[in-house]
Order: sequence, then C-alpha cells, then structure tokens
Amino acid sequence: MRRSIVFTIGIAIALGGCGGSGSGGSSIPKGFGGAVGSTKPGAQLSIGQTAHATFAPMHTDTDVNDPLRVQIDVTVVSIREGAIGDLSGFNLNAQQKASVPYYLTSKVTNNGSSFPTQFSEPGVMALDAHGNTQSSTGLLLGDLKQCPQVTAPPKVWKASQSITSCDVYLMPQGSSIVSAQYNGTPAYAASPVTWK
Repeated sequence: MRRSIVFTIGIAIALGGCGGSGSGGSSIPKGFGGAVGSTKPGAQLSIGQTAHATFAPMHTDTDVNDPLRVQIDVTVVSIREGAIGDLSGFNLNAQQKASVPYYLTSKVTNNGSSFPTQFSEPGVMALDAHGNTQSSTGLLLGDLKQCPQVTAPPKVWKASQSITSCDVYLMPQGSSIVSAQYNGTPAYAASPVTWK
C-alpha cells in the first residue's frame, strides 16, 4: 500500500518576534542568560559550526512574559540534496514528482534550565538562493531514512537535552536550499545567525 504525504502551506513563521525583553534590572536565575549568547546576532557560520545563542522559551506576540533567555547551542549539521526517488513510497502529484527534495538537519542543545515548549521551540529556518524563507513539507507519514524526523518536540525541553531533527523541502527544478538561519529571540530575529 502506498503511503501519503502531508504538506504545510505558507511561509514559515519566524520563531523570534518584536518587542522589548529587558530583565528590568532583576537578578538572572541560574541557567538563564542575557539577551544574546557568545555568538552575536548577524554572525556568519559554516555548515557544521555551532552557534552559542539564547532562546525565548515563553515567547508571546508581545514578548512581555519573557524577560529571560535560555542558553542554547544550535548547529546546522547538513543541507543535502536528495532525489525524488527517495519519496517513491509516497503519493505525490505531478508537480511534486518534478521537484527536488532537500534535507536540512539541525541539532539544538539546551545549556540552561528546563523550559516548556507550548509557545515555541528552538530551531532553524531554510533559505533559498534568493534569501527567501522556505516551508518544509511537514510530517511524512512513515519513516524516511534519508531524513529522520522528530514528530513532536518534548513538552518540556530538559537541561542538557539535545535534539537532532531533519526537515524535508521540495524545491522546484532550478531552485535549492543553500542556507539556514536562527532567529529565536528579538535580537536574533532582527539580525539572524546564518549558516551556509
């Protein structure tokens, strides 16, 4: 029996947002950091390098409830071009069969305190050669050995926990995924860390 594939619609939503986020002069609890990590906003990294950044775990539209930042490491492990034959076990339409799959693997490690993921979770965005953000295909119903996926984040991201995930992007012929960005706090959203 052939399996089906589910596709998401629209442009990926940035994990970061706008709004003030100062700590108001209060002491910072152990396991939390300031607005940015040792990897500053706007840094340019090579694939495989790790960004020492921060994440806004309780991010809301106004960022009011998120004065603190969790310290995290973010690594874009690889960006790989696949073959449409990799998805031969899934039902694809004609347009999808004419596309080229790209696999983006990333790893995130929580170096701070445990935090809930009900508002957002740390991750990276994929960009094409023109700098446009691309949406992944969403959840594949079945195992794809070329790109093992995390079906759902943990409800609580524990201290020292690392999660490696892979996202699939179906690109038109002549287009490709060439870079990735991290923008998980207002400071990084204004000037993302970029891997390519």
